[in-house]
Amino acid sequence: MDQENGDIAWNRNTFLHSRLPTAVYFRFSIANRANRFSNLAQSYPLQNSTPGNLIKDGTFDWNFNHEEPKTVSFEINAVEKNDDYLEDQSTNIEHENEVENANMEKDDDDDDKSQDSINQSFAKQVTLLVYFSSISIDNSQTIPLPCQILTSTILHSHTQNGEDILALLLCNFEIVLIGFERNDNLEVIPFVVGTTDIPGLNLLHNNETAYKLNHSTANDLLFLTTSSDHCFVYNIVYEKNGIPLLNHSHNFTTGEMLLNCFIPISSNCDAFVSFEFEDDVLILRCISDLSTFKRSIVYFKNKFEIPIHMIPLKESNAVLLLQESGYTVKSLSFCIEGEELELTRETYPMSHSSIVNSYYIPSKPTDYRTFIKYDPSIYKHDQILISSTDLCVYVLDIFYHSKNHKFETRMKKLFQYKTNLTFFSFESTDVPGEFLLEFYNEMGLCEKRMLKRKNRTFELTNEYTSEVCHHPIFDFDFIEEQDKATIENHIKEIWVLSGTGINHSLMSFRHGLIARCTNLLSNLVDADRVYSYDLNKFWVCSDKRVILVHLGTHLNSLIPILEFQLEQPIVYCTTISNRTKFITSRNIMTVNIYGIERCCNLSHECILATGIEEYSVLLVKDDENKYSLYCEFMFEIKEISEFFTASVTNFSTITLLQFITFYNSIYLVVGTSKGEIFFYLWEDNHFTQTGVTVLSPASAQSISEYTFIPYQIHLDYDLQTLIITSYTGEYTMNKLILDRNYITGFDVLFTKKLADSSPLEIIKTKTSIYLRGLKLWEFDYNHNCSPKMVLMDDYTNDNILSAIPLHVASDENTFLALKGNNNVCILEVSLKQSMLSRARKIGVPCMKIKFIPDLKLFVLIRFQAINSSLPQLLFAEPRTLNVIKAVTDLEDLFKNMVPTSLHEWNIFSGDKKTLLLAIGCTHSNGEKGAMKIVKITVSENQIHLKQLHMISTSDPITHISVFYNRKNNVNHLLYSTGCTIKSCVYSLEEKRISSHTVFEGSEIIRKFYLTKDLDLHIVNQSQTCLMVKLSNMNRFKIIQKVYSTEMRTDVLPFDADTIVYNNVKEETLSVIRENTKILINVGYLPRFAKVNWLPPWISLRERSTNKYLQFITVGLGGEIDLFTLLNENHFVVPKLHTPKAISQLEEYTSSKLRSVHNLCGNITLEEIAYAPV
Repeated sequence: MDQENGDIAWNRNTFLHSRLPTAVYFRFSIANRANRFSNLAQSYPLQNSTPGNLIKDGTFDWNFNHEEPKTVSFEINAVEKNDDYLEDQSTNIEHENEVENANMEKDDDDDDKSQDSINQSFAKQVTLLVYFSSISIDNSQTIPLPCQILTSTILHSHTQNGEDILALLLCNFEIVLIGFERNDNLEVIPFVVGTTDIPGLNLLHNNETAYKLNHSTANDLLFLTTSSDHCFVYNIVYEKNGIPLLNHSHNFTTGEMLLNCFIPISSNCDAFVSFEFEDDVLILRCISDLSTFKRSIVYFKNKFEIPIHMIPLKESNAVLLLQESGYTVKSLSFCIEGEELELTRETYPMSHSSIVNSYYIPSKPTDYRTFIKYDPSIYKHDQILISSTDLCVYVLDIFYHSKNHKFETRMKKLFQYKTNLTFFSFESTDVPGEFLLEFYNEMGLCEKRMLKRKNRTFELTNEYTSEVCHHPIFDFDFIEEQDKATIENHIKEIWVLSGTGINHSLMSFRHGLIARCTNLLSNLVDADRVYSYDLNKFWVCSDKRVILVHLGTHLNSLIPILEFQLEQPIVYCTTISNRTKFITSRNIMTVNIYGIERCCNLSHECILATGIEEYSVLLVKDDENKYSLYCEFMFEIKEISEFFTASVTNFSTITLLQFITFYNSIYLVVGTSKGEIFFYLWEDNHFTQTGVTVLSPASAQSISEYTFIPYQIHLDYDLQTLIITSYTGEYTMNKLILDRNYITGFDVLFTKKLADSSPLEIIKTKTSIYLRGLKLWEFDYNHNCSPKMVLMDDYTNDNILSAIPLHVASDENTFLALKGNNNVCILEVSLKQSMLSRARKIGVPCMKIKFIPDLKLFVLIRFQAINSSLPQLLFAEPRTLNVIKAVTDLEDLFKNMVPTSLHEWNIFSGDKKTLLLAIGCTHSNGEKGAMKIVKITVSENQIHLKQLHMISTSDPITHISVFYNRKNNVNHLLYSTGCTIKSCVYSLEEKRISSHTVFEGSEIIRKFYLTKDLDLHIVNQSQTCLMVKLSNMNRFKIIQKVYSTEMRTDVLPFDADTIVYNNVKEETLSVIRENTKILINVGYLPRFAKVNWLPPWISLRERSTNKYLQFITVGLGGEIDLFTLLNENHFVVPKLHTPKAISQLEEYTSSKLRSVHNLCGNITLEEIAYAPV
């Protein structure tokens, strides 16, 4: 999302929205017996299944791994188990469900209950939650799916004791059916019992398309509707074992679909009702006969308010439309009885500022007889419970008089709760006047409570559960690897504390292009290159060995079919007409699928080579270190150095040889170590120089006598641009200079450097250009030619030694790659940026997280009210996420105090730096506080803490910060306690700490920030803000005060001109920059942190001179957004158009070169002469 407001341009990238389930099914029936699905041949246990291999037709291979699940790197809730997280990281923690099950089994043993009684006592009704890409039973462990869930529904059982089936539409346009059973340990296990792909749905998909699944129990039909204009109908056939099968029936078109549902109109027939836009007119369409699909339509006036929800009224044969200002009841008599009844339109009893949130249809209605003299023979009754944003639940009773054909309605407030009820159920129990409330909301809260009616109110009688969902974020920190010599940095992660109870996890998120990695061939110790042979055969090469491998149809196997030895390393490789030409340092050979055909020895050592068709150009070195150029054709070698002597005076400086084609002309491009690029037109086996250009490196201003050493070149025909890469991780974009369609040189548009300082290979795919150094980067024309690094979903940092694109039918770019861990793998790179995450359950509820860069450790503060026998501070290593126990006795360190906040504090003494830890504490009674200054050291994986000083305070410590004074090289420790902010300076020589008051106000301070301009921004406990201008660091004199009365909980100052606030009531953030204010609706209450994820085309100089600012916003419910503030006129790179496809590129090539392109397989036209060093 990009927006502009005045001089401010901002961009928002949403990383994660998992705070709220996308659907909740409160009365979901699971199999009430073990081995319901595990013994079926067509079912697969979902929790042990791999993320799914995307095969050629776009569906997932649901084969699963029978081994025990290992530590998962990218699935958020699948983590390694530990029994004792403090003592031995190699042992396993029991999952919360397993602990509960063990307790249940123990109780059963004590009571001498049999296994049969356990089976009968097991609850069959559960709550099923569906998230963005996972599901969960009763808010227990989250079960990840291989990709995003677009929509879901329940296939309800026909029998009373049968189990329900969950139907999911995944983003690969496949419907997956999942059943649930419980094992002997009372654990609920999900099984994939069926899959159905939907041909053609991907052609209708775009980012705005919405989907919905609807199940007709009476007719055994499953409807999949799209928001565009299509409906896919499937018949549900149940096998003898009760497993449903989906058979495609037919499709039909609709209008622009807004809402739809099924309504029972008889015991064996449902009606499909949809609210649509057809030719810009609102209509209600009803299909009452699902055998003929005859449709009846009602048209609405233009002023009719578009509904938010459509609810089926089963008893009244009508639909309820919940709108913003009121509700409407519409009978289906126009479809069933042939006559149309008038609409029943009413307004809400709630205030105008409140809107409808969600609804729930109870299985047993609450008391309604005070409203009307109810006679079941005359009236048909439906009851709906409606929650709204005023934190109230309303009961709506709808009565249909079967003789007068009129509707009577009443809506009244049932009760008010302390928080929003987004997904909720409210059911009466067997005890009169007693009700069970269960809900999930966007703040991540989950509660199940027993309420009892008392007069006109409800009071709490029992609290079953009151907790948060697994995804809320309690605290977070942002870390990155400091490397000022590069522009782009790949070690940038957001770390969060998420979860509750034993499900607490330490999680990390990385933003970028995600590649699904599938290992095919392992332990190729000496392999360093892969080349194409044809569409499914490839050469895996090393300095001494060549293997020809065959890739399986589903990209899941790699079979060696030929192997031979080499005596020298490969310099160049190309395949024409099923024959591969290898040029090594000492010979030229041709190889087919059966072995070596012909071999020719070279008299001198070949350093560099390139080719086109049967021709090759070689740079060789003789025994006297004299360099020469040779041309090879059908094993005939001829020296051609005389054609280059006029320009390239020293052949030893040549670093680049590559053929390119342009306007039916073939050029040999020669690059030298002096940064020179020469163009030679090749005609009749002769070379004529047409132009030369000298390149300059990206860091030429900072490094003298440093040149851009060209490595590879790529020509874009449509844009008439050149991409040239270097041996040191630089790339340059250049505009061609033409004279009568002949290349005479180029103008350098820009030169940039990646963090990847290795030679950059250029790889062209069907949609993108990639740069491969130690990592893989996508070169994006649409974003100012910025490379984006590809992240591996296995979260490894293995180098990519070689990669070639594959021609497969997929929406992703697919590569056969050789990784630095000696594995040949398939990389399926997403075309869109998303979030990669990993997690490790730490098993201890924690509320604060802080990363210590010097120690590369996380310090965690646990919740003190839970399990007080555990230490107050925990430490975790970010690479393995292992929790480490401190050697120091923390009970003796803190005594009757509870740590609440912490910050690292570096003390400078000359060239010496000492790391201290400032820990803010409160006394156990919550009245007084203390600041502890602790020295922390790590030796042999042991952590030692030593208290150096303690400052007692009359109020608890609420916030800690550090301010670095560059003038005297002193780090000031700032902390807030009560209504004051104090500053501390520590002297290592005197071992003394001095402190004084910086600010004293009239309200309790919750958080503060001090900028380098000495602007002190304060957030009070009352959620008001105050900005104080200080005079200097020594005397802290207040010279200005600015109050804000808006309710805020966080503020993020960048400098004197740019400040970011949040707003509690409106769930927005305000950006004030240079007297311009913009308001951004984020949909949750954000917390802020500065980050540095600027794209690589913004140079270090631009970052310092222009105000490119970035920050992340984190919500309690699991939301993470990245905001970038920028001015578009700061971009120095011209906007380039999207290049045409390779198929369109062929229009500009000669038939001669087109035949070569076809023979070369996946080598593109511009890269026929690809010449690796």
